[in-house]
Amino acid sequence: MGRIPLGKALEELKHEFPYLSKVEVQAYTTTKEYIFLLVPRRQRPMLVGEGGTTADSLASKLGKRVRIIAGRDEKEIAEEILYPVKIEGIDKIFSPEGESLKVRISKEESKRLVLTQEDAEKVLTKLLTRKTVVELE
Repeated sequence: MGRIPLGKALEELKHEFPYLSKVEVQAYTTTKEYIFLLVPRRQRPMLVGEGGTTADSLASKLGKRVRIIAGRDEKEIAEEILYPVKIEGIDKIFSPEGESLKVRISKEESKRLVLTQEDAEKVLTKLLTRKTVVELE
């Protein structure tokens, strides 16, 4: 497995998968094991590819597992990032520093997290574009 930048990997794959030129990655972030790509919902099938071939090729080039996120709103995006965990709710927190989010999950559900709580907060903060904390209830 290689480890190259996302832009370079997508550019290289356009030769094999020309439809990738139509994909708009709105935001992305990485953890040690994953890369999370936020794309418009209608473009997710292009990035996944038939039978997952495009996503598998991208994962191979990047040296990370690929998670393609295409939620329409904060709740859908958070649910896709934290899948298979069920979210209890999302609270908006207003403070002098600005708006932040608190994603609430049960302690029981937290056992199903595929990310550490710290990584989940990092990914949520980046893709939801505001400070986000994960609270266990």
